[in-house]
Amino acid sequence: QLATLSLAASRGVVALHEMGGPTIGGAEDLRTLLELAGDKAGPKVEGYWGQLASEGGIEQARELGASGVGGDLFVDGSLGSHSAALDRPYCDAADIRGVLYLSEDDIADHLVEATRAGFQAGFHVIGDAACAAVAAGFRRAADIVGEQMLRARRHRLEHAEMLSDADIATVINLGACVSMQPIFDALWGVPDGMYATRLGHERAGSMNRFATIVAAGGHLVLNSDSPVTPIDPWSIVRAATNHTVPDERMTARAAFAAATRGGWRAIGDSRGGVISVGAPAHLAAWRVAERDVHVPDTRVAGWSTDPRSGTPGLPVLTGDLPECLATWVHGRVVFGDDVVGADSG
Repeated sequence: QLATLSLAASRGVVALHEMGGPTIGGAEDLRTLLELAGDKAGPKVEGYWGQLASEGGIEQARELGASGVGGDLFVDGSLGSHSAALDRPYCDAADIRGVLYLSEDDIADHLVEATRAGFQAGFHVIGDAACAAVAAGFRRAADIVGEQMLRARRHRLEHAEMLSDADIATVINLGACVSMQPIFDALWGVPDGMYATRLGHERAGSMNRFATIVAAGGHLVLNSDSPVTPIDPWSIVRAATNHTVPDERMTARAAFAAATRGGWRAIGDSRGGVISVGAPAHLAAWRVAERDVHVPDTRVAGWSTDPRSGTPGLPVLTGDLPECLATWVHGRVVFGDDVVGADSG
């Protein structure tokens, strides 16, 4: 745990969202990490506890001091293991459609109980059948507690790799944030990659719909799902701008916002992830080879590229990625030197 916190700080990461649960590490593991992060000058840690409310998840999350009751609360499995729940069989395993661990009623009940208890709920969801079940669960929960109350909790979806247009409309309308991992696409979305092997090229071509979600007004969070992919923020931004499906590519600025402000907004913090007067002093300094004010994509954002507008430049990510020189959390140095030279870029 200490090594992970140190690595994150060295990569310019000021906060981590830890997904705990009874089947993936246990309460003591999450408790120890939260205590360690609280005692050590290092990245902040927000804990999530992935257990159904009906099984005592809310009480356990409250006892642990977790931010949410969800995260790795599994609606289905993974594509790699053929356990992500699909509407149609796997292309390389014609008798398998994956596994749904939770029903629509399970999902709705958990959302209702978490909402009433004042907790953010969340689900691990990957396959299209699982995504549809989650969307249906959200609709049922809204019928019970009301749309306004459901939206207020900012419930969260992890991965959400196969959301349909209808699913996207539902979860955005009901206030969910969608937490996704661009390096999944970089690793598995390439021609003849794992997505194509498992799903065929047609389904593989509609995975990880970053730009679609943002263009529809959704709250997108970009991250690593470490240790599945490395803690490496600029690699995440670069992967989001180079989606294997051109229509799903994000601008660097939109991807940067989803990888910074997006994570803070997911925990209900509207001040984090920006450098401004009054914002928390969570900062990183980088050595950058080249910067540019990227041309806006009118689907997802609008800003001026005129230098006189004061729009800050972002690193050009086609070559070497920025090198972290120092990281501060609450104004305290947690990596590198307190005084960073002018060559930091």
